[in-house]
Amino acid sequence: MQPNSIHHLYVPYFPVTLERLRHSELRTKAFALAMPHSDRAQILAVSSEAARAGIHIGMPVSMARQMEPRLLLLPPAPDYYHSAQRALERFVAQQVPTWESAGQGKIYLASKENHAQQSHHREPWDSSDHWQKMILQQFSLKSAVGHASNKLLSLAASEQAFHCSQDLLMVVPRENESEFLAPFPSSILPPFQSEHVEGKGLYTHSMYRHSPARDTLLQELNLHTVADIRRLPLHFLEAAFPLIATDLYQYSRGIDSRPVCPTNQERTIEAERYLSKGLGPESETNNTTLIIEYGHQLLDSAFRQLHEYGNGQIYAGAITLSLRYSDFVWAEKTISFNPPVCYAESVRTKAAHQWRALHHRRTSVSYICVQLSELTSSSIQLSLPLSPSTPRKDT
Repeated sequence: MQPNSIHHLYVPYFPVTLERLRHSELRTKAFALAMPHSDRAQILAVSSEAARAGIHIGMPVSMARQMEPRLLLLPPAPDYYHSAQRALERFVAQQVPTWESAGQGKIYLASKENHAQQSHHREPWDSSDHWQKMILQQFSLKSAVGHASNKLLSLAASEQAFHCSQDLLMVVPRENESEFLAPFPSSILPPFQSEHVEGKGLYTHSMYRHSPARDTLLQELNLHTVADIRRLPLHFLEAAFPLIATDLYQYSRGIDSRPVCPTNQERTIEAERYLSKGLGPESETNNTTLIIEYGHQLLDSAFRQLHEYGNGQIYAGAITLSLRYSDFVWAEKTISFNPPVCYAESVRTKAAHQWRALHHRRTSVSYICVQLSELTSSSIQLSLPLSPSTPRKDT
């Protein structure tokens, strides 16, 4: 079997970087993202300037303000971050057939080290640099790229590249794989990650990454680094971690057989609008009539994209209408059509009714989205009435 070649693409401080792209005045400021109107709310993301002041994810807002009085606090915009992640995934899907999303700003890319690559003399370093340039050119995002033979090592390499490499690139040579993970914190191992632990029974949500309960357990056992876990015999791991002992034993030695699972992403078309706080034509609103008007504009934009995408030969079998209130409550409704539709005019009335049903609170709306899905090229056959002069055949 040909060996795997896996890149881990990592955009550091993903939400923070996106906020700086749309608010240039934040580029040199210490700021953090947190839910508004509560000193007990936890910090969700921090800029590098805020991190240098000692502020970290999970810290209460009140404590963060005491440590850095000049700290700027912004409400998160999850729909904006999710939209950027989807755009990043769509771009990656156009470049490689096998990829897997690993969270916001994180994507695994897989390929085989085949003869074609060797004949072009493309080294892993060149390939990583190529990905960096494409992401920077397409999205104005700086990324760290790690390259290795499996997912765990490529993830560790990308984090190492971000912290220690000036050009944000890191390649793990195959002869050094077994030793590369040794100095990393034990929390990097997949059994201690939320997506791996969920459903294991003993280690449930309290053992997630950045969890105090998980950290306390590892500290009590003096398992601070991967090297600490690697030194333990399997029978000790089975006593301490009965459900994940074998996994820990393998991962601590750099052995990771998890494949990059191809993401089966259905083709969709979206049109969205962000409404800002304050006064102005694009400000948050709780006016149902205005929301319906925005919805109609987004419908027109989405169907224009549909026509451009399929040259008028593609139809939508479902339309999802979504909105987010300013207090981060999300509401959406999907409308199915049989036969599928290709014109906005044919769905306006039904969409207006659904917008009224979705907007049932007095809170202002800050985000509206229309998504066309279940795209098909099936032609629509119309049944025309028979002409009176056409004789009807008896059956």
